Amino acid sequence: MKWAGALLLALAVGVDVLACAAYATTIGATNDLFPRWVGTRLWLQYGVSPYSPLVDQGVQAVVADLPGREEDPFVFGFVYPAYVALLLAPLALLPFWAAATLWLLLLQACCLGGALACWRATEAEASLPAARPWPALALATLFPATVINLIFLQFSALVFAAAAGAWLLLRRRREVLGGVVLALGVVKPALAILPVLALVAGEVRRRRWRALASGGVAALALTAVSLVALPGWPVAFWRSTVNYAQGANPVSAGSLVGLTVTQALGGGDGGATAAVIGAAVALAAGGIIVGAWCRSQRTLGAALQAGTLAGAWFVPPLYEWNNVLLLVVLVPVLRRAMGAGQRATRVAIVALASVVIAGSVTAWGYVRWPSETRLLWPTLALASYCVPRWAARGTYSVTERSGELPSIATEA
Repeated sequence: MKWAGALLLALAVGVDVLACAAYATTIGATNDLFPRWVGTRLWLQYGVSPYSPLVDQGVQAVVADLPGREEDPFVFGFVYPAYVALLLAPLALLPFWAAATLWLLLLQACCLGGALACWRATEAEASLPAARPWPALALATLFPATVINLIFLQFSALVFAAAAGAWLLLRRRREVLGGVVLALGVVKPALAILPVLALVAGEVRRRRWRALASGGVAALALTAVSLVALPGWPVAFWRSTVNYAQGANPVSAGSLVGLTVTQALGGGDGGATAAVIGAAVALAAGGIIVGAWCRSQRTLGAALQAGTLAGAWFVPPLYEWNNVLLLVVLVPVLRRAMGAGQRATRVAIVALASVVIAGSVTAWGYVRWPSETRLLWPTLALASYCVPRWAARGTYSVTERSGELPSIATEA
């Protein structure tokens, strides 16, 4: 029986590798990895800066040859911190189809591994018995943001895996390694900034300095090496980010609500009215998140989830693939709902069916409202995090001592 299981697993992995290779050979330049692969490859082979206009022009030339993209102005080059080029260097030495194949496999591992980390960390924080993680893995597989990450070879899955992995490691008192993993999550600074700060704040609150020291050393080392390899890159990175923002017009969930409401009222593209409404919505969401956190057990996971939600509602850009980070909210909700009783399977089936329905709504909505549909998952995740805490009758406090599980006191 064990041999049969191992054989089926090996067969599934083989099919997955072949599928990734087939997709990598057909996807071409219409993905997030290609411009970074080009920039890193030109830097390694010819010494050209990844931020050079030559990289932008090269990417634009390739994209312009694609059907229907001849006059597409929204094409950019590297637009990532220089240390990303260091991390991508091994892939940049390979042909793109091989690099893309390995990248797809890495993204799958990040999504599934991150979901597993969230599952185990939640069990530790809630003092739940270890349960088979298949509901978390199924949720991560079916989640629309996971699928979109794979379709577009996005970097968001790496941020999710780093945040979830750091949470689990810090929870298990592997503070040095947890700090290093957390530092690696800044491959997308705008996406990672608030979740990372939330975990840092949680460690400061518990006066655990080793994780902060190791994370700081890792971040400084990565930055120092990148400055040696590409002197002055922060200025070039900032310029490329500004140029990207001007072309993409990125929005957060709060500002997207402002734009949607203003357009529905006949206000055109929004302007000041949309900005005011968006700021009010974001502040209201922030107040709800802070209030829910205050009523929670104030664990490290609660801080990470609050930071992730705040990032979605405050910090642009709100793209569909960035929603993969919301799994740090949804997976714990599923694990806590299952509890330790015999109703676990029923709860898991209902939850996964709900995800399938919500995913179908996402796909249908994206066809009709490709912009406004981005609000669906941040709203559902916000409700999943806040409603149980606001509905609780008591308030909760946590005291955590070295080497011990939290002691939870419930006050009427």
